[in-house]
Amino acid sequence: MTTSPAAGRPAPPPSSAREIPDKPKWAVRPLNDGKQAYALPAEWKTGALHHKFSKERLSSIAEQVTPAWNSKNSQLQGAARAFWYPCWAVAGEDVAEAVAMAGPGGSPNPHRLLWNLPLLVSPGPQSPANDQGMNFDPDTEPVPDAPGPCRLEAVSLALKELDTAWLAAAEADGGRGVYDAALWTTLHRHLRTAHTAAERVDRDKRVLYPPLREQGVYDSKTKQNLRKGLTPFPTPEQGRRLFAEARSNAPSIAAYADSATAAAAATVRATLGGR
Repeated sequence: MTTSPAAGRPAPPPSSAREIPDKPKWAVRPLNDGKQAYALPAEWKTGALHHKFSKERLSSIAEQVTPAWNSKNSQLQGAARAFWYPCWAVAGEDVAEAVAMAGPGGSPNPHRLLWNLPLLVSPGPQSPANDQGMNFDPDTEPVPDAPGPCRLEAVSLALKELDTAWLAAAEADGGRGVYDAALWTTLHRHLRTAHTAAERVDRDKRVLYPPLREQGVYDSKTKQNLRKGLTPFPTPEQGRRLFAEARSNAPSIAAYADSATAAAAATVRATLGGR
């Protein structure tokens, strides 16, 4: 789909209001309705949108956007605006317009805009058992010709670089943070790289990028969904091979047969006759 600014107009400045939108109602309607454009696996039920960055992390970025936009330092101001413009653009027309309409006087709340960037969310199952909470929650892909390990896919790889750069800046100067022009330039670069990678997939005019079914694992016994992340999930054939390799390389216990060297230690507490 096109990623032109809403209604063809240039990006308006971020709202100067310090309001943080209601987190449980974070998604604007075009994004929330976007799940319906895809046929989701039955075990995902109606599905959910999972942030690669937590809303808290995105809010920490949003809190610095407006001060940098209004900075009297021309380099800082220019770099922050260069970051904000593509945020508005990659949101897409429907999402950007909905975010703007939810703000005072059509001025987009930076928290709401970052929370609703399609680039930063992934359709997936409801309430996965291994939800990452406030940690980075990337999409991954299998490592070719390897028994189960995963690696970051291209979009998440670029976003991980953005996350790393932001955390380093936030922890700089004894935790007071250094949000200079170089930081916003770096964030801009990683955002562009992530967007370029994401656009290699045809959304066919949909708001959301297609769900990555390979990311989900369903446990039919517990009725729980998991997100793979970087956890290795070997196929049955790969698992048998790994098991056979482990058996053939098991350490020998023969060395302990006539040795006084302790192989293990344990403490046992038992109750006998009420004592």
